[in-house]
Amino acid sequence: MDVVCGAALAQQLQRLATVFILAATGLACGYARADCLPSTREVKFADGSARVKNYVCSLPGAAKPQLQVEFNSLSEAAAGSLVEDTPNPDLARAIGKWRAVRNDVFKEAKALFDAYGTKEVVGSGIMLTHRNVGVPSNIPASSEQTIWYFQRPDAENLTALDLPLPTEEKTILATTHWPNGWRFYYVGLDVNTAEQCKEAGVIGCTLLWRPAQPSDVADYIANRRAVEAQRLLQDPIRGMTAEEKAQLDAESRAGDEKLMRYIGLVQHLNAGGWKNDFLTVTGQADACGDGFEFRLHIRQMRLETAFVTNISSEQLSVGGLIGDVEPGASLRVSAPPAPGAAAEPLLGQAITLAPGDKIAVPLRILFVPAGGRDAVFQTDYLSGVHPIDLAAAGRVYQVIQSAKPGTIFMTKHAIDVPNPIKKTRESFGPPSAPAADDFTWGPAINLRGVTLNGRRIDFDRGAPNSFMITIAGEYGSCPYLYAFDAGANAWVRHGKIIDNANSATKEMTQRVEFVGLVDRFSIREEELEVSYIRSVRLEARLHDGRDIELTPREQEGSTAATSLAVIRSGEAHDYAFVLPEGVAATDIAHSTFIVRGYYQRYSSIPIAER
Repeated sequence: MDVVCGAALAQQLQRLATVFILAATGLACGYARADCLPSTREVKFADGSARVKNYVCSLPGAAKPQLQVEFNSLSEAAAGSLVEDTPNPDLARAIGKWRAVRNDVFKEAKALFDAYGTKEVVGSGIMLTHRNVGVPSNIPASSEQTIWYFQRPDAENLTALDLPLPTEEKTILATTHWPNGWRFYYVGLDVNTAEQCKEAGVIGCTLLWRPAQPSDVADYIANRRAVEAQRLLQDPIRGMTAEEKAQLDAESRAGDEKLMRYIGLVQHLNAGGWKNDFLTVTGQADACGDGFEFRLHIRQMRLETAFVTNISSEQLSVGGLIGDVEPGASLRVSAPPAPGAAAEPLLGQAITLAPGDKIAVPLRILFVPAGGRDAVFQTDYLSGVHPIDLAAAGRVYQVIQSAKPGTIFMTKHAIDVPNPIKKTRESFGPPSAPAADDFTWGPAINLRGVTLNGRRIDFDRGAPNSFMITIAGEYGSCPYLYAFDAGANAWVRHGKIIDNANSATKEMTQRVEFVGLVDRFSIREEELEVSYIRSVRLEARLHDGRDIELTPREQEGSTAATSLAVIRSGEAHDYAFVLPEGVAATDIAHSTFIVRGYYQRYSSIPIAER
């Protein structure tokens, strides 16, 4: 039976979906204290076990606890699993099976994934990480998995977008001053000493940064095309028929769809007014060439969720929670609940929990800096994430300013490139760092406690447990390989290929093996670079030990093995193979896709003189 404590409260909370009061025999509006104690449970991981914090609660006189409440912060891919009802087997093993409560927070999260999310089947590299206190524990993926995300969850905390800024890059390369509106941060080989920064080169340890602006995302595609027009790229359109060009244009549009969904998400979240501290742009000299690279450091979603489990041997009726609601629908900096804020019973439709049943109650949608605040100045995956140290950056700045007035610094490898970056001492500014507050989106619930049989139970909440689903090996550059899974009717991502071939002189061949027959592949370029695929072929080994070699058939989206495929940023090239007569798919024991080629970062390709 549900009890409403006042018509005004009922009207106030009518727009909320289920948030609940626990009852065993009946509900009351007055509260008497009951026992609720902090506890932990053990989760087995591949590298050991982790202790997950929770609360166990019981009524006075009860022989055993009756209720377990666990606060978990779910990463973007884990949140997508929950709200899109795409079970993740590793997450289910770590948390247990649940039923999601479809409250207003759930509905808003699902609306975001439906409109702007990407659903992808991933064949390898998925990792479930739990972080509470100390070193995180990891569960490698047990099998091929389907995940949802807005931007791929990189395990190395390098989830950022290459950002084309042709006007700023031209200013940096053509003048001795930095473009207007940028701020500075400085890193060295050793963040505690400025002397080693001299060895790296002053420009090499200078990082530009500024808050992202609406035009940075709105003009992304146009700016990328402008960058491509500046570069000496081999043009794949020359000599193409009208049909071939139409196919290439279609591939390019398909490659941009995922990017445009994320841009749409950013614009949707900021529709009520652009938040300057939401995204950050950084820039640094390209270590492999004479260009300058910019990156858009994004935010990732977190879904704070309460998991409530009936751990008794009796059925419980769930009808509401104790807490308060933030009704805001706009993007806002997250703030802790006001001290002393009134905690009221939040009423909704009753839910019955059988013994062992678990419900997941979404509480808050957060957007947090990918990799954390310090990752905004992470220069590569090998350097790791170091705490922002403005004092150390200040010492580097002092080294720069100690030079004679009018001193011109240039990139350290200037003797190796025709157009080194040159900057005057006076153009450098003092170091600073961006704010990195978490942002809340949509309605949010501040859960303060529960009632069990009319007795109030308050929580002494600390930081929630953190469960993250990430994909390893996605840092750095190079094209991605996808293979078509006929059973799942989906393209499955199999990671990056030819990753060491970052110039024409490093052209290489790579072999990727698959069980059984796999005969459709796609090579996709998802970063600011161009790939040159010299050849592809497929080796198939039959169960009887014989080997056959196949070349891709001529069809839309396919390329003959002897022709060079040029795949620019946002484009893809598909390959399909056909077995010879007399050989069936069931005859194939395993397939090996063999690709030869190289790629180049846009920043390492000289700007054309026009």
